[in-house]
Amino acid sequence: QNFQDRDVGRILDLLDELGLTDSTVIFFASDNGASNEGGSAANGFHSYQFFNSSGPLQGCKRSLYEGGIRSPSIVSWPGRIAAGGV
Repeated sequence: QNFQDRDVGRILDLLDELGLTDSTVIFFASDNGASNEGGSAANGFHSYQFFNSSGPLQGCKRSLYEGGIRSPSIVSWPGRIAAGGV
């Protein structure tokens, strides 16, 4: 488990504790596009293709292909938005 997982869990637990879960819309969003920058020659450059960071989508950050402009997100609103929807 990483810090992000832990801290999102803490927020969700607090909402439950305060009785606010059912009346709270939660938006979780990420930056668009996988990066093809960073790293060093000594440590190996980051390659979005090697890590399959864009999955089946073509492109990466700063490109106009879907892999560069799509932005993953999750929305939760118990009783209003069905779980598992796309």
